[in-house]
Amino acid sequence: MMELSIAVCDDLPEERASLARMLRACCQERGLRSRLTLFSSGDELLEAFHPNRFHVLLLDIYMDGLSGMHTARRIRKLDRSCSIVFATTSQSHGMESFEVQASDYLVKPFSQQEVG
Repeated sequence: MMELSIAVCDDLPEERASLARMLRACCQERGLRSRLTLFSSGDELLEAFHPNRFHVLLLDIYMDGLSGMHTARRIRKLDRSCSIVFATTSQSHGMESFEVQASDYLVKPFSQQEVG
């Protein structure tokens, strides 16, 4: 059984927990094992990041400190293969997400089906 390594980066604990629940359910429905690692800031994610560590990154854009967009730009300099998904409250960065080859752009609040 394949294991999917996923990072969730959001500065709000309840948002991290909610997204983690949705991701676990989505992986379970598809018969995938998942290893989720939760981060409360872009800086925290970047400290732990190295190429090929994560298959998928879910990033909030609006966070204290380093924004999700700035975090994604720095990650893209290190790793071109991981999928980046933005999970944020605003549609205003949709076009900008193409710069970092984002796989998806979810606008909060979103449903379990949108995550899957």
